[in-house]
This record gives sequence, C-alpha cells and structure tokens, in this order.
Amino acid sequence: MPTYIFTSNDGQAMPWVGPYDNRPVAIRRSGKRYKFDFAATATAGTSSAPDLWRDFACEALAVDPSDAAEADSEAVLRGVPTEHDKTGRPHFTSRDHYRRYREVFGYKMHDGGFGDAENHERWKDFCDSDPMED
Repeated sequence: MPTYIFTSNDGQAMPWVGPYDNRPVAIRRSGKRYKFDFAATATAGTSSAPDLWRDFACEALAVDPSDAAEADSEAVLRGVPTEHDKTGRPHFTSRDHYRRYREVFGYKMHDGGFGDAENHERWKDFCDSDPMED
C-alpha cells in the first residue's frame, strides 16, 4: 500500500498508509485536521519531501498522560532523551531516535515499512513459533 502525505494548516506533515482506491480527502489525528497534500506525496522520498521525522508522535508507544513526566525521565536515564506530549505520546526526531527508543525499551516492529521492520532473525527467538513459516 502506498504512503500518502497529509498536511495540517500549520504545515505539519503526517504520513498515512492506505489502499490506492480508498484515499480520504482529509484525516484527523489528536484533534488536528490534515488535508491530502498531492505535492508532498508526489515528492516523498526525494530531497524536496517534508521531513516526517522532525516531530513524529507515536500513538502505539504512548503512556498514560499522568506518567508522561516519568517516561521522559526514564528515557533520559536509558540514553534516549524523548519528550512525551500531554496525551502521553512520545515524539521522535529521526528514524534512528525511534529505532533506539524501541531497542532500549524492548519494543519490536515486525511489520514496518521499508527499512523499519526489525530483522526477522533478531526477533524469531522471542516467539514460541516462527510466524514466517507455514
């Protein structure tokens, strides 16, 4: 499935992965509206593409909002300073930051996009059975 780029009124870019035949005109994330940005989508992967990792907030790794300050401190102690917003979502500044955070906290990404998925050989030992085998 392709990755589409949606942009908010303040210029923040948000990637969205979906089928070719069902792309929405706009999406809403954390109360903010993002409109489909054809130019950004067309240039994704080129030098003129927006930097999606400048401030990537991850819903999947969010903590309880009341624990955000503690999570910030723990990330600093583990060597990956990371800010959590008022909703508890961690904000990453680069793919490497996102990868290091997952690594030190023990999170695995098994189905990420190109370059994001963890190496199959590294995580299959953690599974009772190998999901890649029939």
